[in-house]
Amino acid sequence: MRADYEIYVKGHFGPELGHAFSDLSPDRVGASTRLRAAAIDQPTLHGILGRLHNFGIEIDAIWRTDA
Repeated sequence: MRADYEIYVKGHFGPELGHAFSDLSPDRVGASTRLRAAAIDQPTLHGILGRLHNFGIEIDAIWRTDA
């Protein structure tokens, strides 16, 4: 099953991280970055979370937005 998600992470993405997460739609929200992922399945979501972990990026919140 596919769904839309918003993932909020601490801080702002620079050019390097923007390239590493080019499959998402990042934008600044206060002191955080919101990453939008459209129509992804659970394995893809877990892959995104794994990449965030590998870069040492702290996750503030994950929201499913299509419910």
